[in-house]
Amino acid sequence: MHESARSPERPAGTVISSPGGWYDAGDYNKYIVNSAFAVYFMLMAYENCPSCFPDSASNIPESGNGKSDLIDEVRYNLDWMLTMQDPADGGIYHKLTSKKFSGMVMPNEDHAKRYVVQKSTAAALDFAAVSAYAARLLKDTDPDYASILLAAAKKAWQWAIDNPALAYRQPKDIHTGTYARRGDNLDDEWSWARVEMYLSSGEEAYLAGWKPKTKTAGVPNWANVVSLGWLPLINARETPESLRKVAQQHMMQTAETILAAAQQGYRVSIGGYHNKNVAGQAGSDWVWGSNSVAAVHSVVLIHAYRMTSDPRYLNVAVANLDYLLGRNPTGYSYLTGLGARHTMNPHSRPSTADGVVEPVPGLLAGGPHNDHQDRDVCDYDYTHKAPAKSYYDHVCSYATNEHAINWNAALVAAAYLTHFELENLRVK
Repeated sequence: MHESARSPERPAGTVISSPGGWYDAGDYNKYIVNSAFAVYFMLMAYENCPSCFPDSASNIPESGNGKSDLIDEVRYNLDWMLTMQDPADGGIYHKLTSKKFSGMVMPNEDHAKRYVVQKSTAAALDFAAVSAYAARLLKDTDPDYASILLAAAKKAWQWAIDNPALAYRQPKDIHTGTYARRGDNLDDEWSWARVEMYLSSGEEAYLAGWKPKTKTAGVPNWANVVSLGWLPLINARETPESLRKVAQQHMMQTAETILAAAQQGYRVSIGGYHNKNVAGQAGSDWVWGSNSVAAVHSVVLIHAYRMTSDPRYLNVAVANLDYLLGRNPTGYSYLTGLGARHTMNPHSRPSTADGVVEPVPGLLAGGPHNDHQDRDVCDYDYTHKAPAKSYYDHVCSYATNEHAINWNAALVAAAYLTHFELENLRVK
């Protein structure tokens, strides 16, 4: 227990059990905010195509237990997230981390002490939202676990009500990722959590005073989660029709803006659409993790296609996936293990330290952009300065070649939602 997370029941130095869960990215730390975002997209893939993820399809340890492999995998992370809730007050620790990033070693060789660090309102709201979402999807197939999740979500929500503006502040002795909102504006998190708590509990009180403060939903990322409230309102059978129409209007506005950007070479939407960045200012798609922007665009476009049957949305969603798999200015498939020229040297500790030439398959590289945050610590220079070509397949390039669970989860959702619609067309 880090000093920042201490409580009367759990003083600093208390040892708790917090096993399992997904390593966030190329490092071995785990963060509630980004975990919630990743779980959301995995669950969305399942909600939209449960038959796509049968038991024993993925050869994971739980295969053969009679449950969807995707749900088994998601539960592995949800079980960890539950350990990040303080049983005394329902608050959620922001992250579980060593004090600094480990070296390029296998996980069993990383012996640094790990700490749960500070509770935060953002962590509590994101936890509540995704736990409630999972509870809703699992209430028929796993009612006992669904009850546990919804109860935990309610406790986290109440803690957030009691602590509505507790921003994460990185302690001076912690030097790992922050996932802290710039400006401490949590309107998005409140909106997302309200919707999920309402849909999963059926209690309209969660929507009391809810006035979304954006005219357009925007493209989701871990720091812009307002759309994660609109999308469930579109999909959930529990949504009143009047509220569903409002959600559809918001998402269609975003989809139209994305579609309008796909008039350049390669006919992809990335590069033209200017979303708001984490500071709330207009910014480019060429950001850290630009490949995930392409994947999330496809998710939004598939929802627009379902609402309108307009093939333009589907075509751009497919083009974005083509872009990620090699039809792009670099010629790289950014998904390890797939394609004649795929990412070979991701910024990934296990891929680097396992002694195997090929990287761990199925990792989505962050992708090109021209901020070059790693240029001062890596012994190379980017060959291309143009954003779409500014990519370096080198283990040191954490700015363009790291992987992360939120990026991979967005790709899972984009790939399966697009595949499902294409299969429907083929059958017709």
